Amino acid sequence: WTKSEWTEGNKVVLENEVMYKLDFSGRNLSQITFKHCDLSRSNFSECDLHGATFEDTILAYADFEKCNLNYSVFERCDCTWTDFNHATFHHSRLDGAYFMCGCLTNTDFTDAVMKHTTFLHNNMIGTKLCNVYAGDGWNWIVHPIIHQTDFTGMVLGNTTLCGFQNLTPRSGTIGLDEDTDVAPDDNDENMIFGGD
Repeated sequence: WTKSEWTEGNKVVLENEVMYKLDFSGRNLSQITFKHCDLSRSNFSECDLHGATFEDTILAYADFEKCNLNYSVFERCDCTWTDFNHATFHHSRLDGAYFMCGCLTNTDFTDAVMKHTTFLHNNMIGTKLCNVYAGDGWNWIVHPIIHQTDFTGMVLGNTTLCGFQNLTPRSGTIGLDEDTDVAPDDNDENMIFGGD
């Protein structure tokens, strides 16, 4: 790839490619860019995707288990039924990403930035959302399966920007600072706020 027409400088840029069900497992794909690609059912398990960009890309049913996705970017991506178990997203940026019915067990989003991102019906057992900034644009976490999920230090922004619906935490912690305002909700009795 580094000698192909897909290269821009030292970066590999793949655009409008259909890569359905390909096996990338264990490879170093750091700094790669996928634009308008179909990566459905592809296997990225244990890949190094540090600094990778996924833009307007279909990742449905793909496997990202144990991936290094630190400093990665997910813009307007379909992550339906995608496996991110034990993946790390430190300092990553999620903008318009859609996670539905995915596996996010022990996934680590520490210091990530989320904007217009939706998590719907995901398994988020043991997920770390520590110091995640979700203060710009709507972000939704709806009907999650959570246990030992850590929200410590997560910044939700003002009351109109981040919604939690039908959230039933067990051993969950949402760390809020004194400047954070959380709107009353029909499900307030199911929410646990702790930390700072």
